[in-house]
Amino acid sequence: MRHAHAYNSHLKQYRKFMSSHSSNPFTQTLKPQTAYGVAHAPLLHVGRWIMWALLAIFALVLLLPVTALLLSWLQWNNESAQILKEISQSVLPDYAWTTLILCVSVAIGVAMIGVGAALAVTLFDFRGPKFLNGPCFCRWPCLPM
Repeated sequence: MRHAHAYNSHLKQYRKFMSSHSSNPFTQTLKPQTAYGVAHAPLLHVGRWIMWALLAIFALVLLLPVTALLLSWLQWNNESAQILKEISQSVLPDYAWTTLILCVSVAIGVAMIGVGAALAVTLFDFRGPKFLNGPCFCRWPCLPM
């Protein structure tokens, strides 16, 4: 019964905070005198666009090698076909098997470590989870555990 009361009070606090925000996500700014005393922040809108512009530039830079590889196929000729034929008869099968073994090994290792970590986090009670739920680490108010 105690947990249900705590959950309801946290839910009311969360709804109160969310109702203090605008419904439009692009013009969403905090109203003055919120539950956490955060003042009106109109510059969040400009900062969000700067962040998206920087992320777009970063994504374009990361796409350059892939684009260069795809454009290299436009220079296809008989010499390129001969080189590909020689590679496919000599080293390509070994490279393909090595790559497949490596991918399967990594997948098995990641699954074992991930399942083990998930079990540990789920089954055991670690110290300090409330510290990471503080207002410094979250944009929205986090509900106390």
